[in-house]
Amino acid sequence: MKTIPRNICSAEELPIELIHHIVSCLEDSDNEEKFCYREHVPPDLNALSLVCRSWNEVCRHHIFRTIGVNYGHDSFTSRLSFLHFTAPHLYKYILRLDVCLDTGYDSVAEWVPECFARFTNLRALRLNARFISGAILDVLPGFGIVSLLASVRLQELVLASWDVDAEASDLLPILSTCSPSLESLSLEMYGIYTPERPETTSCISGAPSPRSVCLDALRSLKVVQNVAVLPHTDRIKCPNLEYVEIVQLTSGYWNIPRWIPANLSELILSVSPTAIIPDIGAAICPSALTINILCPSEAPRLSSIAWIGDCINRLPFPNRLRGVAIHIDPLGWGGQSYPEPIHYEALHRIIQPLHDHGALKKISISIGDVNDDSIETDCDEVAVFEEAFAPLIEGITAAGGFRRITCKYGGIDVLMSHEAL
Repeated sequence: MKTIPRNICSAEELPIELIHHIVSCLEDSDNEEKFCYREHVPPDLNALSLVCRSWNEVCRHHIFRTIGVNYGHDSFTSRLSFLHFTAPHLYKYILRLDVCLDTGYDSVAEWVPECFARFTNLRALRLNARFISGAILDVLPGFGIVSLLASVRLQELVLASWDVDAEASDLLPILSTCSPSLESLSLEMYGIYTPERPETTSCISGAPSPRSVCLDALRSLKVVQNVAVLPHTDRIKCPNLEYVEIVQLTSGYWNIPRWIPANLSELILSVSPTAIIPDIGAAICPSALTINILCPSEAPRLSSIAWIGDCINRLPFPNRLRGVAIHIDPLGWGGQSYPEPIHYEALHRIIQPLHDHGALKKISISIGDVNDDSIETDCDEVAVFEEAFAPLIEGITAAGGFRRITCKYGGIDVLMSHEAL
């Protein structure tokens, strides 16, 4: 009988570090850190998990890192029942959970709350309430979300399509439960409702509803004002907050929430050029400001630039800005032509006073989605930009710093940085 020689390069003998590297290359690194439904495991990843025990163990961390369940869909019961009854050993791999809640179906199965309570290693949770109107907190106990929030050290919480009462007080029980460990919070506002009766008891803990909550661990906050604006409240504190992003998609009045601390590392505003200029207040003092203009491709660029200028003029302490980033990104398909000199000149008039204050160290301008991406046009575009920004560029060069202007596929991306002598 002929003996088959053993392959000295078999998969089983590969260093575990190399196996981790190979498997990670099959995953989209961006999606690993985002919530997204994945109905099917990528075929290559699935195949690698069958190579041997070592490969299977490595692949499990990627396959089960993030799971999504949509109540009312077949996948809700099938996925959770598989975990709960067939493969409870897989709970330990699940770090990120995306749950779509609903009230339009029959009552939740008796075993579902126990199932949710077993996600003991969970670090990130997304609760999507797009099918629920009114008091969302009333729905959570039936799913076992109450036990889940109380048993894990959650680092990231996303509340999507969320309705709150007129004082945002129904956010307090959830935030209070997560407050010791919560580092990142994202709130997508959908509606404001009037409660039938005042809430005196928290459905999360059964104790009296908290009068206020202090999120000492919170470092990053994102507020998406999709249909409604987050109501004013003085019952939320986050003294150590560093990064704040506000996405404004409504047309009415809006402001920077007053419970946001004055000193921020970065403030990001993502808006339509038709949005009202926000009430920034008299205390906000970010080290860096980013403005993302999300405009229809046919919208005139000058209106976007005018919005940027008006917003910056509202800053109470523009002399403390160390970084400014401006991004003008057309929505939808079909690009525009490159900006004209008048556009660059208008941007220069906005940025020059900020630079004159002396604290500004980094300026970034990005205008995306253009029709012409030829090398010749790119070179011409750099020359047009340099001419419009000549006074500022000369000042940066004289200060002993550097400048870099590049054109990329589909748009122009400009970065100017310097260090004062």
